[in-house]
Amino acid sequence: MNTAQVLVELLKEYEVEHIFGVPGDTTMPLYDALYDTRGEIRHIMARDERSAAFMADAYARLAHKPGITEAPSGGGATYVIPGVAEANGSSVPMLVFTSDIPVIDEGKGTLTRSQSIPRSYQWPGRSRPRRPPRRCANGGGAPHGDLC
Repeated sequence: MNTAQVLVELLKEYEVEHIFGVPGDTTMPLYDALYDTRGEIRHIMARDERSAAFMADAYARLAHKPGITEAPSGGGATYVIPGVAEANGSSVPMLVFTSDIPVIDEGKGTLTRSQSIPRSYQWPGRSRPRRPPRRCANGGGAPHGDLC
């Protein structure tokens, strides 16, 4: 059992019915675990993390239950803050879950897993991998790959 499965089992124990959020590459294990509940917990997808937090806030006010929202790592954890601040300022109960990058990517400066592009990536319309930009003798890069 992974962490996402444990989290979903806890939410089921507390009779959570709805989670608001936006899928992200770092939250896919959570979505797999939610899928395995076969509809016991319904995920409501928002356009962005900020909207998901406000949706959870409104749900909590109307259902008289804590609103639950989730956000992927990187900017998602930041974008959820306005809705959380509104709920906090109004004393509305809310749970917010965010994820993190895999341990293997720590220390590489990535915010999300999708930022890692393999070196052999074939750009559309090219028959060979893209070369790095040329560097001028003074160490600066030439604009648009032009000569120095």
